[in-house]
Amino acid sequence: MMLSKTSSGILISLTSLIILFIYLPLVILVTFSFTASRYPFFPIQSWSLRWYELLSKDSSFYESLTNSIFVSVGTSVSATLIGFFGAYSLIRSEFRGKNLISNLMIVPISIPLVLLAISLRVYLSTMKIQFNLFSICIGHLVYMIPLSIIVLKGRFERFPWTLEEAAIDLGASRIRSIIEISVPWMFPGIIGSVLLNFTFSFDEFIIAWFLTNF
Repeated sequence: MMLSKTSSGILISLTSLIILFIYLPLVILVTFSFTASRYPFFPIQSWSLRWYELLSKDSSFYESLTNSIFVSVGTSVSATLIGFFGAYSLIRSEFRGKNLISNLMIVPISIPLVLLAISLRVYLSTMKIQFNLFSICIGHLVYMIPLSIIVLKGRFERFPWTLEEAAIDLGASRIRSIIEISVPWMFPGIIGSVLLNFTFSFDEFIIAWFLTNF
């Protein structure tokens, strides 16, 4: 059904306003980063690269950035790998409590991050685990593995299982059929899971703050 010129104009205008509403704060923030003033205000009196120069000399910034990348890459790949086999098991296996486990996947995602972070700190303290990058990885995995399972489970529900069954009938092992058939077909979901988890982990602060020595 074709839209009229008026309807198309209204739709384009609304879309433009939404995009402007989302990205305008980012544009303003970047603009203020080039001012020499310590506090942002309009009109900008003088332009400078002062803050970028100070940032380039801040060793703590590079250390924090390195740690963030390390944690984000490690946890996003690990959570997706575990989530892949978790989703595969929930789809292909029949066992007691399957529905309960599937429903519990939503719990870490639905509760406030502050409560999750406090609970993890108390639990890891009782387990005598040191609070460092490793503890942060554990905290992120607790949140990200259920997220990966949910994402990949939705993709697995559309998987043509006859392809895997045919490979097994022709002599392929279960692992080989997963690697050569399931993984390539699931690749878009796997990439989506990795990117989603990386974004969460890189941006997440509350869990990371509670699971370090402060």
